[in-house]
Amino acid sequence: MNNKLNIIIDVSGSMAENGKKDIVIYAYDTINNLLDDKKYNKEKIILSKWEDKETKMKKVFNFEFDNSYTTEEFKKYFKDGNKSKSNIILSDGSIELKNILKNKDENTICIFIKIGIDADTLGITKYISKSDIYDVCDIVTAFDKAYNYVY
Repeated sequence: MNNKLNIIIDVSGSMAENGKKDIVIYAYDTINNLLDDKKYNKEKIILSKWEDKETKMKKVFNFEFDNSYTTEEFKKYFKDGNKSKSNIILSDGSIELKNILKNKDENTICIFIKIGIDADTLGITKYISKSDIYDVCDIVTAFDKAYNYVY
């Protein structure tokens, strides 16, 4: 297990619905502002995206990512031994995400940031503790918590 914080942004098709795009842009901008703070070691942070297939979201965002996961790669990420110690997932909690999280071992820390009013919080609580589920307005608190797991 490596000692990094992996921030994974869901850019799948469902994230293009109901104003979620604007929320993701806000979250991405907030994360980048945090990374400019000298308090955080950028070398310990990976910014990744998860996409199920070619979607509208790819055309909407001009984000720079360190990693990109397909659904199958994301499932494997939680199964293999090279996973990050700490993860933040920004998503609406789609059915596919719950299928991915089934593979997560109990030592892997995942913090879930809900995107959209229709985020499936109840479904996610089967795989992530309620204390590790945040609204996007609490992204700084969630980031600090996840970052502190790395150190």
